Amino acid sequence: ADIVRRDKADPASIVYETIQKAKNENYDVILVDTAGRLQNKYNLMEELSKIKSVIDKNSPESLRECILVLDANTGQNGLQQAKVFKEAVDLTSVALTKLDGSGLSASAKEEMLDRLLDEFDNSNFAKGDIERDGKLVKGVDRVKERVIEEKLKPALVSTRSDLKTEGFFPKLVRFFAHSKRPVASATSEHKKVIAFVEKEIESIFEKQTLLENSTKQELEKLGDNKLLKLYNKAEKNAVKRAQNLIEQKPELVIKKILNSSNSQYQPLKDAINAEYDTVVAKKLLVKQEVASEKMLKKLMENDEYRKLVNQLSEKVEISRKVLRQLIKSKSMSLGLLKTVGGFIALGCLAVPIDHFVHKYIIKKFVEPGLDTVSSLSKKSLFK
Repeated sequence: ADIVRRDKADPASIVYETIQKAKNENYDVILVDTAGRLQNKYNLMEELSKIKSVIDKNSPESLRECILVLDANTGQNGLQQAKVFKEAVDLTSVALTKLDGSGLSASAKEEMLDRLLDEFDNSNFAKGDIERDGKLVKGVDRVKERVIEEKLKPALVSTRSDLKTEGFFPKLVRFFAHSKRPVASATSEHKKVIAFVEKEIESIFEKQTLLENSTKQELEKLGDNKLLKLYNKAEKNAVKRAQNLIEQKPELVIKKILNSSNSQYQPLKDAINAEYDTVVAKKLLVKQEVASEKMLKKLMENDEYRKLVNQLSEKVEISRKVLRQLIKSKSMSLGLLKTVGGFIALGCLAVPIDHFVHKYIIKKFVEPGLDTVSSLSKKSLFK
């Protein structure tokens, strides 16, 4: 199969070029992948409609299938997405993914969510698309590289090795004390752990992109009441938190500017690129707090840039608070599930324990002892 692509080209023009190539070279099938579109972004949906028009005009006789691929965990929001896409491109079918579940225990999931929360707090989700060795590497894939390849996989291997030689007392301490090590995950099936973490990273990254690049009105159209409720709460004091972010984490603000795909922040990118014109220079910039603070102060001297920096920082703060709450609530739900399961197990165990105590301890030792005491007491009274 041949792949037709041109970086930064109009998608509809690429589809036109593909149809012409298929006609000239007698291809039977064309696959058009338009992944990564948010249904509440008007310009992206317009691009889809334009692609459909190009196909209608240049290949009217072709047999067509228009498939929407949805994450089955999206829930009610998936129905709203399908309605919007149906209006834009006349869907013929929907493919639901991730219906099989993770197959992991609540303990392993909780461990991984806590780990992802730490990664999120350490700004490791603040990554954008880059070009590497002539290929486009998406931001979400860079997050996976950092979180899974560089950190999680070595931690799982190390923990699995330690558990093999762990003595009784360390096990006892681990049983009663909370451990940062991924013990439950290390003893689970490796592929399932990685698949679960990948899915969660994709979900967090998608919501982060949505929150940082959408207006409140656009979010309301999604019909996700839980997300909107958290957004409304996060909006309170967002201006003050944004100022704290600018003052305390200038390197994160610079990183967010450079990684943003939103065209309205392009002037900020251009200003940074004028000062730091190489990839290496920009990498050093986002790692050095002093250099980032200096660059940010320079941007804030321009009234237009200051408004954009404040706007982006507010969006980032709202997104951070919403996503942190979502990850934390999911982790806490799993913790509660473990606790309830523990009580149920204890309840089930109570019956055989009660039977054992009554049959072997009370009948064999306690009751004979009480009879002896009672007999001695009677003899003493008789005397």
